[in-house]
Amino acid sequence: MIHSLFIINNSGDIFMEKHYKSVIHRNICDYFFEALGKCTKPEDIPTVISTPHHKLIVIYRKKLFFLSVVVNEVPPLFVIEILHRAVDIFEDYFNECTESSLKENYVVVYELLDEMLDNGFPLATESNILKELIKPPNLFRKVANMVTGDSNLSSTLPTVQLSNIPWRRQGIKYTNNEAYFDCIEEIDAIIDKNGSTIMCEIQGYIDCCVKLSGMPDLTLCFTNPRLLDDVSFHPCVRFKRWESEKILSFVPPDGNFRLISYHIESLNSVSIPIYVKHHIQFKEGSNGRFEVTFGLRPGLGKTVENVQLNAEMPKCVLNMSLTPTHGRYTFDAVKKTLIWEIGRIDPSKIPSIRGNITVSNGSPLPESNPPLHLNFQINQLAISGIKFGRLDVYGEKYKPFKGVKYLTRAGKIQLIKLFRMHVWLRNEPLNSCAINYPISHHINANTLRKTVNYAKNKGALGYPKIEYSIWRYIACNKISIPEHLAWMYFESFYSMSNYGNQRSIEFDIENNKCKNKEEQEKIKDSKRVDLYQFILHLYIQQFYTIDLKSSIMSREEWPVNRNDGNDRKKSKGTDELNFINFVTKNFDEIISLFSFDKTINQNDIVSEEIQQALNFILEGSVDNYQTILPFSQLLKQSSVQSKMNDGKMYVKNLVIFLKNFIEMNPFGLNSCLRNGKRITATYLGGSMDPKKYGKVITNINSAPKNDFIVFVSQVLKQTLIENSQTFRNCGLYIDKCLSSNIYILQSLRSCAIKKCKKSLIFIGPTQRTVTVDNCNDCTIVCICRRIIIRNCSMCNFYLLTPTSPILLTGCDNIKFAPYNSTYSGVEEDALMAGISDMINLWDKPIVVTQNQSLIGLHWSLMNPSDFQVINVPIETDIKQHSSSNELINKANEVFGILPIEYERELTERYQILELNLDLIQTADLNQEQKMMLQRFIETSFKESLQISGEQKQLDHLATITNCLNPQGQ
Repeated sequence: MIHSLFIINNSGDIFMEKHYKSVIHRNICDYFFEALGKCTKPEDIPTVISTPHHKLIVIYRKKLFFLSVVVNEVPPLFVIEILHRAVDIFEDYFNECTESSLKENYVVVYELLDEMLDNGFPLATESNILKELIKPPNLFRKVANMVTGDSNLSSTLPTVQLSNIPWRRQGIKYTNNEAYFDCIEEIDAIIDKNGSTIMCEIQGYIDCCVKLSGMPDLTLCFTNPRLLDDVSFHPCVRFKRWESEKILSFVPPDGNFRLISYHIESLNSVSIPIYVKHHIQFKEGSNGRFEVTFGLRPGLGKTVENVQLNAEMPKCVLNMSLTPTHGRYTFDAVKKTLIWEIGRIDPSKIPSIRGNITVSNGSPLPESNPPLHLNFQINQLAISGIKFGRLDVYGEKYKPFKGVKYLTRAGKIQLIKLFRMHVWLRNEPLNSCAINYPISHHINANTLRKTVNYAKNKGALGYPKIEYSIWRYIACNKISIPEHLAWMYFESFYSMSNYGNQRSIEFDIENNKCKNKEEQEKIKDSKRVDLYQFILHLYIQQFYTIDLKSSIMSREEWPVNRNDGNDRKKSKGTDELNFINFVTKNFDEIISLFSFDKTINQNDIVSEEIQQALNFILEGSVDNYQTILPFSQLLKQSSVQSKMNDGKMYVKNLVIFLKNFIEMNPFGLNSCLRNGKRITATYLGGSMDPKKYGKVITNINSAPKNDFIVFVSQVLKQTLIENSQTFRNCGLYIDKCLSSNIYILQSLRSCAIKKCKKSLIFIGPTQRTVTVDNCNDCTIVCICRRIIIRNCSMCNFYLLTPTSPILLTGCDNIKFAPYNSTYSGVEEDALMAGISDMINLWDKPIVVTQNQSLIGLHWSLMNPSDFQVINVPIETDIKQHSSSNELINKANEVFGILPIEYERELTERYQILELNLDLIQTADLNQEQKMMLQRFIETSFKESLQISGEQKQLDHLATITNCLNPQGQ
């Protein structure tokens, strides 16, 4: 166990040493002094220091170092606990543990160390036992010992030495029986410059002063014991009863002792009672700025006392000229320390201090702001919310006096300007590029690695950018993928690669002009994309093929494939956390995709090309999201380079860096739902309360301009119409809407529609992908680059899309029809989205399924007789049209070119309406016949509205009109 013990002061003097076995020379402490010289503060000394033949275990308390020397293997925590126990006993004996108090009681200290440890092993560490063996020193005993020549050692063994309750002796008697409990909690926290809590923990303990006669048995109950999870107990506590009943049952030691210590981390339910906002700025050649403002959290109800702020300023600071509104401050120009003593905070007055910092000329400015340390104290408050219930005494007949005191004080609270590195997965690869379907089992890491090598061998046609002709040959002849799926994967990546909206339109038009398949193939073959990023695009498709749980449980080298593509519960299409796990778990394999060998050495250097490829899925920030950097640029930042071993991008360094700093996308859907702002819809009407239903949440104020999200949810029996700039170029999510009508009249970046029923959803031109998942009995009207449909039934799709709709598994009774509407500004929005009204492949869906016999069974083209033109509410003003014919023309306007059969159907309806109007106008009807005709038309119209369900939408629009014109104007 412990071979020797050295006690060292702050000056490095060894003023006391104790050897339990052979004597070890003081030179062993040179290793300690060498480690101490590398530390900026004494508290930073390593707890365990290795030497060639020994281990040094150190603690720092009361400005003293207690250094134990161990020779054999021993649990370090055991030795650390013995050292802390020794310091506690010194404090109990001498009321303090300082260099002077130990020197004044040399003899008692050595006696205590002899009794506590026998040959280096713990023997008697209870204060009660030691006080019977060695009497605590006092003035009378010192004088008596000098006269009589006696010592503090007792001539008899303690009565409790062999007892099963060694912490309490027999025959204790008190005139007044008292039991006092102090619940003390210390807050450890990190606070950023805006006053937000980054990390918060509570270290708590219950100190007791029990002076009870006899052998009492106590039970202590708490009103909320579930708060106490990570707890350490005094040996007197019966642990089994605490485990089963959460009640502290114990026979207490006599006098002062610590009953329990507890630790509460990740404290989300309780905020720090004080908020602090600070701003520190250093300027070369001129005065810097220092500002700190304090405040109390609302609803605290307690007085905050002994508030003090300490700051260790950098060496370049010569002086500080500050003006405090409360208290006083001192600045030590030699030690560079600032102390601001505030005292008690008045809730009606906010303390602040501000002023100038004088910086020396020519000296380098600090790279970061100095940390600020906060101290305070709050009486009669336990910040965790722990409360004592009752204390019962058994085994004795008296009723003791009981007292409880709560105290909250600052532990280690630092105020910093946090510059933490952040890395996250981009939204678009998963939302716009992933097909959300298990990719062919032929596409795996091995085949993708061979694809890279084959493309490189083809020279400029395959590397650094690969032509579609090369990919088509590999897909069809090497990997056995059908040609239409090969083009689907290639085109989905090509459309996302930021080639420009006009360029996309030109390609669509050029492809549409082809007279035969050979000409189309020639145009497709000329298209090129980045090889490495395209390989990553194919690799992440496996996200829907992998069962991470089964892989972990079976410890397989590569996760197994799912057999059932219809398994909805296991779909991870929107599970961002699982996507993070997928990337981090397989990051080694992702790097290996670009190597010739399937094995990759952890000491290999990641090339610049691979770093550039990783930009496709990763991005990050080093300045709290102020600047968003591609992953390759992030790795070049000095703060990131310092985290790498030797500053080189080894594979092992990159893997560790990613696992340490990757997080949920701060601009993703989960973050938007958690931190986004709820906004009021432009037009929202219906029978439900708009404050509870029809939620619209966005992160437009915090997210980058090209990466913000709008989330529309729980539109229930309502009509929502949006044409505000808030929606322009957003990533739109529509979720869980029922029996509603939703019109989004803006150009979008992408759109996901999920879990909607019996609803009409109209969205503006979408630059990338529209995903429709788990919808039933819905009508979807959209202009988009690509649409993916999954797990939908009884849905009608009115589409304008230059690519074939993708129909995945789980779909039934799907009908496709050409786009059937228009609105003001749709031409500009379509141009912005890169979609031409000349090309529409709505009637050529691609069915992706493992069962080829199902192709064509679950979808159909809408019969022209069922085709309806949808008019956007509030877009048509009846007063602007002087005749019925003009109104009919307006109602039948459609953006884009309709197929002949649908155009013919609308023309026939239009002609029938015109004939009926002419017939009514030329008929010579009397007044009674006109009234009968009007009633017949109104009745028939109302019946048709009820049958079609349009009556509900009219009722919703009526509520919108009433809101816009409350006085009926």
